[in-house]
Amino acid sequence: MEIMPLKGSGPIRFGMNRASIVKILGKPDSQFKRNPFAEIIEVVYEKKYSIGFDSSDICIEILFFPDSKPTLNGVELLSMPAKDAQKIIQKMDPKFTFENDTIFSKKLGIGIITYDFNESPEDPGTALLLLSQEALDKYY
Repeated sequence: MEIMPLKGSGPIRFGMNRASIVKILGKPDSQFKRNPFAEIIEVVYEKKYSIGFDSSDICIEILFFPDSKPTLNGVELLSMPAKDAQKIIQKMDPKFTFENDTIFSKKLGIGIITYDFNESPEDPGTALLLLSQEALDKYY
């Protein structure tokens, strides 16, 4: 599924309410609060992606797992070595950061989560987090 930085992916756009997303994707497989203090509620679809909603039930983030095959400009970021995905992000955002095994671009609202980048840069990322501007402003 093609991701659009700060906007969404495929038919899912940040700012959509949960009911609109359920109309598109169907009923989720599960839903949960990330932790007892979090206001973000996540809903999971077929272990391909998890969509995060704020306390008003508005979509503010999408977490992609490898089976969803998220692409940026047609390139599958989770099917290549993490070090190569890092180079792609770095070209688009030279000010990217590396935090807790996550290649993170605040400019793009994209985080590529790795298992252990320092030990295994040849391994692909384990997930890709796509954030709305609202989520970036509030949490990052």
